[in-house]
Order: sequence, then structure tokens, then C-alpha cells
Amino acid sequence: MLTVEIKQHSIANYQKNRREQYISINGIDDKNAHYSATVFPAVHLYEPTAIAALLDASFTAIAPFLHRVSIHKTVSWWEDQLDIAIYCNTTYDDDAPQIRINLNIQNWEYWNKPWSMLDVATTFSNCITENHYNTVEYWQADEDSMLNGFGLTYQPPNPDVAVYPEIDKLLALLENIMEQTNYYLLAAIDNHALISYFRFPENIKTACKQYLIYFSRFLTDMGISVHTEIKDEIYQTLFKVIPQQGNDDLDKIKEALDLYLSLPGNSSFLAQAAHYHDPAVKDLEDNIRYLQRQLTASEFLLRLQEDKIEMLNLLNYQNKLLREIDQYPQDRETMMWQAGFPGKKQEGSSLHIDFGGVLRLLKRKFNQ
Repeated sequence: MLTVEIKQHSIANYQKNRREQYISINGIDDKNAHYSATVFPAVHLYEPTAIAALLDASFTAIAPFLHRVSIHKTVSWWEDQLDIAIYCNTTYDDDAPQIRINLNIQNWEYWNKPWSMLDVATTFSNCITENHYNTVEYWQADEDSMLNGFGLTYQPPNPDVAVYPEIDKLLALLENIMEQTNYYLLAAIDNHALISYFRFPENIKTACKQYLIYFSRFLTDMGISVHTEIKDEIYQTLFKVIPQQGNDDLDKIKEALDLYLSLPGNSSFLAQAAHYHDPAVKDLEDNIRYLQRQLTASEFLLRLQEDKIEMLNLLNYQNKLLREIDQYPQDRETMMWQAGFPGKKQEGSSLHIDFGGVLRLLKRKFNQ
């Protein structure tokens, strides 16, 4: 059963003592909480155990005590903190039950992105609309400017559900929307490049990034000239490949990257590579084996020996959502043939690469 008590304590302020209210949830005091005793009581909580005690309850259980509860939340995928407001009672301005998340942009003076803050809010809103996220709505504090706050609102279908699980589901959805937003913002400024995101565990990130860097050499040996960029962002690694011959090679590069990322986890490729002596094949083989040694030696992989092959496949670290956004043709087998990569059809919809054909394409030209 939920209990909420309003208590008072003395605060020294300019050599005077004043009484200030704070809140206690199930006997857990949050003396830093900001409580507002208006017609619609509201509180902003700071103490994690008090937050957990309150939000493990339902909207219905909280409603007799508080109209609105707000908390701050720090996540890896947003530079500033999130402001989360939970509404348990309906008022003139707010429906209930409702959760509202405000995406703060605090350090305006340090904004150094290649797009504006307005672009972020507009693209974020478009992602919600175009991807049919029917359970949420775009929210903006001031209809004339997003600088006063923007984000989304969500109305749970049942006020008797616990609040915390609803917040967790909403945060997962919000992360997906932000990933799409970042992808579209990047694509808008450079539609002549292949953009991929990866989330590598910290203890294998360096080895994985070194393997990505070798991708340009792999493509050169396949007869495709590119420029690559790799950059660590807040919570992921951005990998960009720019073809030197324009967009004609983008489809080839997309398929080549999928192939390249899967090679470290494919033992049959290395078995076949042992029979080829071109320097291009030997260099690729050396890079794959080096990556395998680094991953195998990592504490991360040692804890997951049963999933070793899956961990060696770098496609598993690629942002799956953005791979789905990318507009691949439906007939992937046809695309492989058109792109010049050897493939073979089997029954069903899966595509199996002819590694021998790939190895025969790898040729080192010594003037490159």
C-alpha cells in the first residue's frame, strides 16, 4: 500500500531559519524534493529509492496524493538530461494518466552540430508522424519556439498500471525515434554516403574500429574507391563511407559492408581463404584473425563463450533499426548480382554468399 507524507524541516537561509516542506514515500524521505501544495499538489523528486517506491505504484494509487510527479533522467543517447512528468489527475490543461518527456537542450552556446536545434525538433516530429507511432504525440511547450522544450506525450490505456514500466517502455520508444532522427539529419546533409552506426562494448571497441578502418582497403581490392570516416559519438560509433565515383557504387558498398562485417564469424571463409595467395586475400585474412584474437581475449567474450560465433559477427553490433530504415530493394539476391558480388540462391528467402567467388575478386594492384 502506498503512503505519502508531507513533512517539514528547517533550512538556514541568510542567517535565518525557514520551514520547508519535503516528501516521504513509504517511509523513505526525499529532503531535496520540491513540493508544491497548490490545488493540484505536485512534487519533483531526487532520491532514487523514493522515486522507485512511488513509481512502482499505479497512476490510480498516486492520484489521491499528487496531481503531478516529475523527475530528471540521464540516458546515454541524449546529451542533456530528460525531464519526465507524470500526470495522475486530469486538469484544465492536462489529461491523465499521462507521461510527458521533455528533451532538454541546455547548452545553446556550445551547439556545434551541422544542423539547427529547430531541425532536430522538426525531424523528431516528422519521425513520429511518418513512422505511425500512434501511441505517442509530439509535444512542444511553446508553439512558437522549440527552445522552451520539446518531446513527446504518452497516455497509458489503463490508469491501474504501474508507472515505472510505462516509463521504461516509453524511453525505449523514444530512443528509437531519436536514432531515426539522427539518421535522417545526417542523411540530409550527405546523401552521397553510406552511414552506419555501431554500438561496441568498450573493451572491444578499439579492435572493432580498427577492423572497420580496413574496410576501405577491402573495397579498393574489390575495385571500388572510397573515402571512410569513423567517429565516436555519445553512445555509439558513426562509420561513413563515401564513394569516389558518385552514387553509382552505393548499392555495391552496402552489400560489401554486410559481407565484410560477417566475415570474422564465418569459419568457412577463412578455410577457403587459405587456398588463395594474392596479397589482398592474405591481408584480409590477417585482419580477420587479428580481430578474432582481440575479441577472444576480451573479458566480454570469455563470459559469453556459448555465443562466440555471434559475437564475432560485427553485424550484431550494427544499429538494427537504421539497417531497417535504409532502403534496400526487396529482391536482395537480384541486387547482389547487379552489384557485381557473386552470390547463389537457395530455397527460401535467405541469401548465401559464394565466398570462393568473393575471394577471386580480391586482387591487389601494387600501384594503388
